[in-house]
Amino acid sequence: TSTLTPETRLQIGPEANETSLATLTGDWMMGFGSDARLPAEEWQVMLTHLKLRGETTIGELLKLYAGREVPLWRTIGYLLKIDALRIKK
Repeated sequence: TSTLTPETRLQIGPEANETSLATLTGDWMMGFGSDARLPAEEWQVMLTHLKLRGETTIGELLKLYAGREVPLWRTIGYLLKIDALRIKK
C-alpha cells in the first residue's frame, strides 16, 4: 500500500501497450467509472509523455491537467490498478 502525493514518481507499467489498453477499454466491465476518469484517448497522451520522459511526478501531471485534478487522480489510480503505471521506488 502506498500513499500518492504530488511528489510520487510514476513510470510506465507492463500493461501500457496498445493491445492491453484496447482490450481494457473495449471491455464493458472495465467501463464502470469511466465517466469519472479522463477519457481513454487522454490516457494514451499521458502514457506517451511518460514513455518519452521515462518517469514523471504526479505533481507534473497535475500541472498538465490543471482544472481536471479529480479525474486525473482517478485515472492515475485506475492505471496503477491495471498495471499500466507503476510507482517508481
